[in-house]
Amino acid sequence: MCGNVEIAKSVFKNSQMGVETISTLVKVVKDEKMLEELYSELGEYKRINDRARDILLNFGQQPESINPAAKASADISVKMNTLIDKTPSHVAEMMMQGNMMGVIKCIKIIKEHPKADKTCLSLANDLLKHEESNITQLKRFL
Repeated sequence: MCGNVEIAKSVFKNSQMGVETISTLVKVVKDEKMLEELYSELGEYKRINDRARDILLNFGQQPESINPAAKASADISVKMNTLIDKTPSHVAEMMMQGNMMGVIKCIKIIKEHPKADKTCLSLANDLLKHEESNITQLKRFL
């Protein structure tokens, strides 16, 4: 299978983390333009997550959710980081740090499995492009 399942699992978890983080952030962010950006990013993370889930199911794999401890840690981190500073600049910085982690994970998984199916590589590249685009879009809030 040349890493197809590994790529789909990685993209599923990475995009799920984006969904979870943004879902927590939109509850505390008040700035209209930042909310608009976050909801835009959220929609694309959900689309990519659905594609990854479908690919996993096609390979007979059950999508694995984010580890509950990692999910709780991320949730607490978002809440703590926005407790004192909810400014668009601070939120953008937090998001950009998460996006950069996503970029690194995408590049690594693509390089580890260069012979994977085009569908799986396309999925990983789409997430990579989304993470990079998010960084570009968020710069205007710094």
